[in-house]
Amino acid sequence: METKITISETLNVKREEKYRAVGTSYKGEICESAMNLVNIFGEPNGEPNDKTKAQWLIDTPAGLATIYDYKSEEEWEDNTDWHVGGKSEEVMHWIILTIKKAVQEASQ
Repeated sequence: METKITISETLNVKREEKYRAVGTSYKGEICESAMNLVNIFGEPNGEPNDKTKAQWLIDTPAGLATIYDYKSEEEWEDNTDWHVGGKSEEVMHWIILTIKKAVQEASQ
């Protein structure tokens, strides 16, 4: 069963097609349902390519973060293993804290 998640503070999720992840690299992995990621960050807004079926480009206080399903054989909607990318390690911490906060708020 998926949890509907809302966050009281506004997340700055970039929606422009021109916003690219050039220069970002792998920073870690998270285990989360695609539905929860959609509830937190909205629909994937990055371009699918030969290595990803879904990708979020998220403007965080620590810089651009990406969440993506690197070389997954599953359909993205069924995926639970996601890579996190960015230009600094701080984006990984921001993503984890944002997800934890959203899950806490949903359980209250």
